[in-house]
Amino acid sequence: MPNLVDLIGKPLNDFKVVRMTEVYRTDCDGRFEKSVGCLMNEVEARAYATGLSDSAYTGTRSVLVLTDGKEAYFLGDEALVADISAVLDSIRKKALSKLTAEEIQVLGLSSV
Repeated sequence: MPNLVDLIGKPLNDFKVVRMTEVYRTDCDGRFEKSVGCLMNEVEARAYATGLSDSAYTGTRSVLVLTDGKEAYFLGDEALVADISAVLDSIRKKALSKLTAEEIQVLGLSSV
């Protein structure tokens, strides 16, 4: 299965996935508050953030967006797809570890 990062720069009709630098505002505790905008160039984004009137409450970060150059949509963090058989096996082993050998036998379960 391809990673989202592998799609950077690939055309999706008029849209493509690109890495941009987001300028955002923070609250007085430094927590993200809202996005101001995204720029293609990281240096320009940092300069823009520094030039804002409340620059002490701004930050920049690298983000993946789906864009046509006019509008952009944030893409979430990459996630791994879990191997369901390994997950179920782990759950089974955990549950069985809480039973005695006699309980496993009475319930007709195999200990493996």
